[in-house]
Amino acid sequence: MAGILKQLEPTPVVFENVAEAPFRVAGNLFCNKAAFAAYFGVANERHHPLLADAIERRSPPEVVEQAPCQEVVVSQPDLDNLPILRHCMGDGGNYISSGVVIAGHPVTV
Repeated sequence: MAGILKQLEPTPVVFENVAEAPFRVAGNLFCNKAAFAAYFGVANERHHPLLADAIERRSPPEVVEQAPCQEVVVSQPDLDNLPILRHCMGDGGNYISSGVVIAGHPVTV
């Protein structure tokens, strides 16, 4: 997958049938600054000020009961089952090249 993503960069790609994984995999979503800026409709040099402003003026997220991200629910998660890519032959192992998780603890939020 990593090689295909690199060849198709910066085109976003979804892999529907991943061997030995029950998940679809999406890649190249924001693989460069220009793609990130275009998504938010700002000039490339404006993405840092946009992020800084969003951090300064953050707002609470919308809370919903159902969402597409809940299509697969794993009640006993095992990180070894995630389709994490090995990006280059010389890498020491698989790794997430860029990941963002926004989460809230159900008791302390």
